[in-house]
Amino acid sequence: MRKTIKVVGHMVNADFLRAEAMSAELEFTASHSPEGVFISDLCAMVRSHVYFARGDFTRTIESLGKATRSLENPNSLHNGDRIALLRLSAANAFLHDDFVELARCYEAAKKLSEIDSLKSTSYHLNCISAMVLYSHGEYHQASEMAQISILQANVDGYKTIAAPLDAMMVLARCQLEASELDQVI
Repeated sequence: MRKTIKVVGHMVNADFLRAEAMSAELEFTASHSPEGVFISDLCAMVRSHVYFARGDFTRTIESLGKATRSLENPNSLHNGDRIALLRLSAANAFLHDDFVELARCYEAAKKLSEIDSLKSTSYHLNCISAMVLYSHGEYHQASEMAQISILQANVDGYKTIAAPLDAMMVLARCQLEASELDQVI
C-alpha cells in the first residue's frame, strides 16, 4: 500500500515515466493481493493520466475504461478519484467533440457527487459543466463557468493533473466564438 501512495505522488508531480514504471510493478502485485481490485484500478487511473498527458488518446480511453469499470465496487477507487477520472474522460471527449460522451460523464459525475463532499468535487464538476455548456452552444455561460473553475484552481493551488487545462480550453474556444482573438492567444 505504501507503493500506491508513491505512484500517485509521482503522477501528481508529473513524473510520468516513474509513475508508469511503478504502476507496472504494482499491477503484478495486484494479482497476488487481497487489494487487487483497488490496486488494478489505481494503476489504470495512473496510466489514464499519463497517456492523456502524452496525447495518446487511444490508450487513455482503454485505461479510463479499466479504471472506471467498477464504479459501484466499494473495494475500488474513492469517489473523489472516480469523479476526477470522469473529468479526464470528459476532457478527452471535449477534445474530440464527442458531446454525447461528455454528457454521459457529467451525469455520472453528478450522481457520484451526491455521496461525496470533498472540496475538489465542486471544482471537477464545474470544469465538466463548462465543457457541457460549451457543447450546448451556451458560450457566455460556459465562459463564466470556465473562469470560475480557473479561479478555484488558482485559489486552491491545483496544479499538474488537477490543473484547469480543460477550463482554459473552454475559455479559449468561447473567446474564439466571440472573435476575441487577442485574448485567445
